[in-house]
Amino acid sequence: MPSGNKYHSFHEVTCYFNSSVSPLPWIIDQFQTGIAAVILLTALSIVLPATAFCKNIDRLPDAINLFKTARKGGVYKTMAEAELTVVESLFKRMLSGDRSQELFQAWEKQGFTLSKAQLEGREVFALIEKPEQKQGRGFYLFPLVASGSTVLMMPHGFYDLHTRVIGQYFFEEGLFLAAAWNTVHRNKYPGQIKVTHLDDDPWRWDMADLPNTCFTAFTKAFAQTKPQGHLVQLHGFAKEKRKSKSARDSDLILSDGTESPQKELFTFNDCLKIKLPFMVRLYPGETKDLGASENISARILNSIGHNGFVHMEMSLNLRQQLRSSMMHRQAVLNCMNTSWE
Repeated sequence: MPSGNKYHSFHEVTCYFNSSVSPLPWIIDQFQTGIAAVILLTALSIVLPATAFCKNIDRLPDAINLFKTARKGGVYKTMAEAELTVVESLFKRMLSGDRSQELFQAWEKQGFTLSKAQLEGREVFALIEKPEQKQGRGFYLFPLVASGSTVLMMPHGFYDLHTRVIGQYFFEEGLFLAAAWNTVHRNKYPGQIKVTHLDDDPWRWDMADLPNTCFTAFTKAFAQTKPQGHLVQLHGFAKEKRKSKSARDSDLILSDGTESPQKELFTFNDCLKIKLPFMVRLYPGETKDLGASENISARILNSIGHNGFVHMEMSLNLRQQLRSSMMHRQAVLNCMNTSWE
């Protein structure tokens, strides 16, 4: 369940205090002037473990640095069916809460490294391809303990400006089951415009379109693990490229890949209209553009009767605002929370 709470434990909050505002000097002073010793002892029992926690988490690799490494030098390679089957089963275990050592070893065999990392003072699990096996299979973050039923997916982190960072901030500030980012550009040659919907198009490395990728394995695992959950995809669109006035006037277009959106998407749409100072529209009733009809995750989920796909197409202005404004991000997270939980 998404949440507006950025920090997830007292220990994590404590890591954000520097020594100049530490409560220890005040507590010791109170103890020396006769206040009950229990104050000092209780405080120490909390603060000292928290200090150890901070030292331990500082030793972990930074998740954002891992992601930067993952995004460099990859070349997409199609996965064999047998590989996809195994990866899907491993994603299913992760999303179900498995954090066993055996699972770490199983990912190793598939060319991934699963390890603890720190994200703004919070411990997470990061799943990254091994440096010698960068084949465009994505970068993934999971909470230390599985919770919630909503996952984030950013399939165009190179191409749709700011969606990569917005997804990072959502994951930091909310409570999500997992988040997935692409690690190769959607076009093999980033300046080329050639785009088709042929499955064998060698120009296209688009994780929102291609079948038989780690993203589709992730989607299938999510569907099996969270039949009532939601998969939220973040995208960006250029207003000037839209043909209809309704789309050109929009800042956010919501869809679920169908012509008949689920009730929860109507609720989400209504909430965002109230909470955000931007033009929000729902496909197809309020605009006929950007309905996600070709989106592979939408097709997978809708084909099995899973109603949790949420496609968020955002204008550049909205993306800039979401990147810079925690207030706007909190509005979106809170609308998720009230719309489908």
